[in-house]
Parts: sequence; structure tokens; C-alpha cells
Amino acid sequence: MHSFLLFERVFKKTSPNCKLTVYLGKRDFVDHLDHVDPVDGVILVEPEYLKDRK
Repeated sequence: MHSFLLFERVFKKTSPNCKLTVYLGKRDFVDHLDHVDPVDGVILVEPEYLKDRK
């Protein structure tokens, strides 16, 4: 039986206060003037940071 491992690079950027982290599948996005490449990613916000905010 063969098993295959697939790896994808994920780019991570964290705010200076460490309350917001962005994970992106690619680092570069192209503006084609009439559209921009889709952005695939995840945003992680610390719940305590949102506590008293709208």
C-alpha cells in the first residue's frame, strides 16, 4: 500500500499585538486592472480582543 504526502506552503503574518493572525495560501496577488486574483486564506482573531468591540 502506498501513501502519499502532499504539502502546501502557508504564509503567516501576525499583528504586533499578536491578536490578529492571517494565513494565506500565496504571498503575491496580481491586480489585472479589471479584477484581482482571488485571495484564499484564514483570519484568526483572539476572542478577548473582540470582547468589547462591535
